[in-house]
Amino acid sequence: MTFFQNKSSLFAAVLLIISSQCISQDTIFYKNATKVVAIVKEVSQTEVQYKKVDMPDGPMYIVSKNDLTKIIYKNGYTEEIKSTVVETPSQPFTVTYAVPISEGKPTISYSDTRRNSKLKVLINKHPDESVKTTLIGYHKSMRSLKAGQDVTRTVAVVFGALTIPASVISVFAITFGGGDSWIALPVTTGAVALVCTAAAVTLNINLKKKRRAFVNLYNQ
Repeated sequence: MTFFQNKSSLFAAVLLIISSQCISQDTIFYKNATKVVAIVKEVSQTEVQYKKVDMPDGPMYIVSKNDLTKIIYKNGYTEEIKSTVVETPSQPFTVTYAVPISEGKPTISYSDTRRNSKLKVLINKHPDESVKTTLIGYHKSMRSLKAGQDVTRTVAVVFGALTIPASVISVFAITFGGGDSWIALPVTTGAVALVCTAAAVTLNINLKKKRRAFVNLYNQ
């Protein structure tokens, strides 16, 4: 009798342990019909944190409540899970442009003002007639400055080149008794070259200013 009594007591102890283990487990049910036996650690408004029963010291799992249907706790209580969709307050949709955009009017750069044929096309695309009139005036002024620059630059180069042979001729003439009046020849050619060079530089400076003014006005 003692043997059977001991055996019965052992069997009862095993059942008690198994029952205790089963009671200490929570069961999480997913919407995809999966269920996980776990130890639920925390339940918030939007998510559930749990650890696996066989890994109580293992990683913490976090799952959204939107993926679950219910949780049956170890004490038998069942918590039905409702979807918790977090809605973001709608904000008015606005578009902010870095620069004003006018239909048919591109943005130009300084290099665009160097091509006369392109400037005419760009001016015609400008939507503001009052601005277009001013741009046409800038364009004419730029053409005049460019023409003057080209002429004075050419004259400066020619007379600068003539200064060398004029100096040689003057030296020979003076050496062979031609008189000091020959010195005027290289002086004259050199002076014309210097004056035309200065004029070309001034015209170039004014041309650059006019081009920048054209670009600034066009891109406004």
